[in-house]
Amino acid sequence: MGTLAIISFFLGLLLSFSEKKEVIKKCTNIYLVYFGLPFLILVSLSAERYIQWWPFISAVMIFLICLNLVAYYLLKYINLEPKKKSALFLCGTYGNFAYLGIPAGFIFFGNLGVALSALATIAGGLIHFSLGIYLSNSYVQGRFNSLKEMFKFPLLYGLIAALILSRYNISFPKDIRTFASIAIYLAIFLVGISLQFKKFEWSYIFGIFLKFLISPISALIISYLIHLSCNYRNMLLLLSLTPPALVNTVISINYKFDESLTAELTSVGTGLFVLGLFLLKYHSYLI
Repeated sequence: MGTLAIISFFLGLLLSFSEKKEVIKKCTNIYLVYFGLPFLILVSLSAERYIQWWPFISAVMIFLICLNLVAYYLLKYINLEPKKKSALFLCGTYGNFAYLGIPAGFIFFGNLGVALSALATIAGGLIHFSLGIYLSNSYVQGRFNSLKEMFKFPLLYGLIAALILSRYNISFPKDIRTFASIAIYLAIFLVGISLQFKKFEWSYIFGIFLKFLISPISALIISYLIHLSCNYRNMLLLLSLTPPALVNTVISINYKFDESLTAELTSVGTGLFVLGLFLLKYHSYLI
């Protein structure tokens, strides 16, 4: 499982230099958004019929709201251009719950990890495309047309449909479950092919500080305060460490934030996250 994930990532990274890069990205993304990830989630949820939905959804939403407020006020008093603040806010608070959270969850927690990542993607999307866009825009100018952006994200509908269908007693044979797992490696492949590194800025350090220190600390505090069980707490911690979501770049372009900083910080964070996963998965072989 872990070996295939690493191969998928580096294959994507290799093809990022191909002339057909954009075509490959587009085709892979269409498959994942409209079929691959929703079907994987349906299969995983059907195998995990006794998930405690609301405690975990509540934990994700409380965690993101608290992290939003902490990041907002930290950045408010930093001497940076408003557009950079907006980009750093998005990258520091909203992780890639879908394209990296789902594969990482499956690698470490199996079907339970996929199911919880799906719940986090939906709950996180509600906060991301409402409070997140509102606060990120407050550094530059006030805009309130944010909720409509959430409804433009087709994966959201696929996830909701998968959640509804999973409530029925549907069972899938082993071959179908194996086919569904292809989406895990395609998602990691898509992350690899989407990476871009151009120049280093000192503001990366603050973005990394928010994403890989403030975010997990906040997740741990929230999970203990609301008494999440061990697996749920560990899954929330893993999700809090996921690198900036790919959709943050789309948001930055749409609202005229610093889109290059958003894209590059997403790539830096993704590289660090994948490296961390590799070391965590294979640490026993490296010692």
